[in-house]
Amino acid sequence: MSSELLKKYFNFDSSYETWSGFECVWDSPPSSMNITCNEVHIWCIQIDMPFHITTSFNKILSNGEKYTAKRFRSEGDRRRYIVSHGALRKILGKYLQTDPQIIQYIYSPFGKPLLPSDINGKQLYFNLSHSDEYALCAVTLNQPIGIDLENIHPAPDIEAMARHFFSFKENEMIFTHPPDQRLQFFYNLWTLKEAYLKATGKGIRNLNNIEISLSQNGLPSVIDKENKSASDDWTILQLKPAAGYAAGLVVEGKDKYTYKFYDFLNE
Repeated sequence: MSSELLKKYFNFDSSYETWSGFECVWDSPPSSMNITCNEVHIWCIQIDMPFHITTSFNKILSNGEKYTAKRFRSEGDRRRYIVSHGALRKILGKYLQTDPQIIQYIYSPFGKPLLPSDINGKQLYFNLSHSDEYALCAVTLNQPIGIDLENIHPAPDIEAMARHFFSFKENEMIFTHPPDQRLQFFYNLWTLKEAYLKATGKGIRNLNNIEISLSQNGLPSVIDKENKSASDDWTILQLKPAAGYAAGLVVEGKDKYTYKFYDFLNE
């Protein structure tokens, strides 16, 4: 079904909704990492690192992570996994002030990795996403968090994917945009939905139960069809991490967070 037929089929009006993303300016991290309960730290990890760094990252992975890395048939996918998960261990080691190699994860009933240790009695939460040549890691204290990163590339059938995974309202937001903006907006919605599911630990199988809309203040908000009371409990942010990428960030709570952006390569 063409976009014009899809628009006619759904009976969309001619106006379209949008919101501006938050531009990420990546700074060098401090030598000693501290985080407070009102802060959200986002780290940018460039996958294309020298061979010796990739090798050193592989050495600090757990046995389970090394096994997972070996199972990738594509050398590129294997490198992305090793670099992103090795960098994640390095980042968490800074906050926990511990050897990255000895960090152990526990897992939620839905398989989300968590840390069993804390910082002065407070729980450190994290989430990781990688796509193509970048990875993003988000870290908070006491607040569950989810982040999703996607390289913006033409999908084989964006209209079929939108019909299958997105609600009427979300399809309206996509296909009432000018044609040259639809792909960007598709990925904007996709990353926000995935970030929410990662924050809650529900997983992508629940994508159809999540709807992203615009709140009265013009910012994106979430409707959780399974747990409507949870819809107002999250802060949702669209990120612009790099040219050609879309990212979504979701953190529990409606507090006024301070966002700090760090470049892992400049540590």
